[in-house]
Amino acid sequence: LIVAGAIGVACGFYYYLKVVRAMYWQPAANTDRIPISGLSRVAMVVLIIGTIWLGVYPRPILNALNSKDRPVMLSAGEPLNR
Repeated sequence: LIVAGAIGVACGFYYYLKVVRAMYWQPAANTDRIPISGLSRVAMVVLIIGTIWLGVYPRPILNALNSKDRPVMLSAGEPLNR
């Protein structure tokens, strides 16, 4: 099992390093700009702002995750005890 894992890791490194080589050491095949619609731009801006906001101020999400009112795990058919 260890040998299979080592072979898998070696294959992963090989393909990852091929991507790195293509990004940094080979000239670009196509330098045209990628067209992006206005709706896609708006969605990206909203998601970027949300990611930064949650990184700076994560308390609302953490409070929701730590809420005592929500069930952590229920098995099938088990009634919810409140």
